[in-house]
Amino acid sequence: MMYNIGIVLFDDFTDVDFFLMYDLLGRTTDSWVVSILGTKSEHRSHLGMSVKTDGPISEVINQDVVLITSGKRGIPAALQDCEFMSALKLDPNRQLIGSIVNVR
Repeated sequence: MMYNIGIVLFDDFTDVDFFLMYDLLGRTTDSWVVSILGTKSEHRSHLGMSVKTDGPISEVINQDVVLITSGKRGIPAALQDCEFMSALKLDPNRQLIGSIVNVR
């Protein structure tokens, strides 16, 4: 069985947290497919790197696993973004949902 893993991206995401997940999960292609999902075709990290998305954030509902990137400024902005929040439809009874959290 192939699993679908969606990594949710938004502007001002924390570079290392996204790239760590993407790098580790992208090392195999025989068990899962990794997709980068967001509200735009490209999102810019906290340090200015641009990452292209594979699809809209609304595709999270089709993922078996949803991983949400972190971002000190990005998370609060995403939570205030009506488009982001209305498209983020998750089903914890069917999906494994996770995130990297920055604690200070």
